[in-house]
Amino acid sequence: MQQRVCVGRWHGVAAPVVASPRVARRSSSLDDAWTPAEAYLSTLGFADEELLKVRSRYGQRFDPDVDNKIKPIFRWLTNLGMADLEARKVVVRAPRILARSLENKL
Repeated sequence: MQQRVCVGRWHGVAAPVVASPRVARRSSSLDDAWTPAEAYLSTLGFADEELLKVRSRYGQRFDPDVDNKIKPIFRWLTNLGMADLEARKVVVRAPRILARSLENKL
């Protein structure tokens, strides 16, 4: 199995960063079968690496309803004053937010 190597920055010094084998394995499956939720998130600007993190942290098959869950929650996050990038960071760090209900105030 081939590992992906990228260059990260730490205090202005280039340092190699190796993706974990678990992430490298999942990258091929992301291309194969995107769920509608993942396809929609990619249109919002989520990178493949972010989608992989969301998928792995969600805890079950990542497929929340786009119209009834994802769009209203992104609308709510931006109404709170978050920029698109900040809202993406929230979802990447805590993707279970997309399974929560706005009526129950998350």
